[in-house]
Amino acid sequence: MIVNLHEIPPEGKDFVCNNRTGELNETFRDLIGSMPYQTEFSIRPLLQKSTFELFGFIKTELPEDCSRCGLDFKLVISEKFRGLLMPELEQPRNAKYAKTNHVSDAHEDGPAVIEYGGNQFHSGDYLHEIIAMAIPFTPAPAEDKSGNCSLCGKDVRTSSFGYEDKGVLQPVNPFAALKDLKPKI
Repeated sequence: MIVNLHEIPPEGKDFVCNNRTGELNETFRDLIGSMPYQTEFSIRPLLQKSTFELFGFIKTELPEDCSRCGLDFKLVISEKFRGLLMPELEQPRNAKYAKTNHVSDAHEDGPAVIEYGGNQFHSGDYLHEIIAMAIPFTPAPAEDKSGNCSLCGKDVRTSSFGYEDKGVLQPVNPFAALKDLKPKI
């Protein structure tokens, strides 16, 4: 969904998208399939020309495999976002800029800066990345009050979720086939 920023009125504009309105169904298909989603966001112009404030939330579910027991479950994603939409700056060949050393060094207190090209903001691509960044490396369902997995019921702290093949392999003698061989003389 492309938002033309020149059409945003001075009081701002609110957007509501979900799987029934369908604007972002194709954009999210690779992440959530046909799962329902709900997103609401607002874009408000700021005093500085060509700069906008973006804020809102997205809620959805993802089909995932539990990283502990391997069973299928629906991972709930609920993310809030807030940022400043600013026009892309030209970067000459000899440009220098500063960035954080690692994502853990970045502060989450202030708004993010999202660049847009021309006068269009690709909100679908931005929201797609918010969902993708919210997926944990090791997805697992929540624990219940007693510390058991809400999906399989095992105690998360004391159970081993590793897999080990307990089959016993018998060593095979490569010359065993020669024992039954009867040469013709």
